[in-house]
Amino acid sequence: MSVVRAAAAILSVVTAGALAACGTAPPMTASAARELSGAVQAVRSAALAGNPSLAESDLASLRANVASLEKAGELSPARAKAILAAASNVMAQLTLFSSTTTTTVSPFPPGGSSQSSPGQGHDHQGHSGDKKHKSDKNGGGD
Repeated sequence: MSVVRAAAAILSVVTAGALAACGTAPPMTASAARELSGAVQAVRSAALAGNPSLAESDLASLRANVASLEKAGELSPARAKAILAAASNVMAQLTLFSSTTTTTVSPFPPGGSSQSSPGQGHDHQGHSGDKKHKSDKNGGGD
């Protein structure tokens, strides 16, 4: 499951809770659903942008919101548990994404080779890097 799909799963849990609010004790209030929906969208946007660090930060905010809303009675313990489980799944996907993403660095400049261009690697007197000039006993040259 991709990170974006996992984030969408959280959104479906939040939405299902809002729609199920027709019973005697709603799993979440309408305002809680709006708040959590916004938090989930932030996670999803960060995941779509390929920014796992931001997505992890947004997940931490989502978890804090869930805890706060549950404590305030705006979110049932069962719905809070379902949202947190979905958030854990997203976190697992982010961890997987972060650990499998690699960056390849070319040892050569784009379109170039390992050889220097004329004039590179020499000082202002035309001497190459570490070699001392015959008249330079201390390596200073001046």
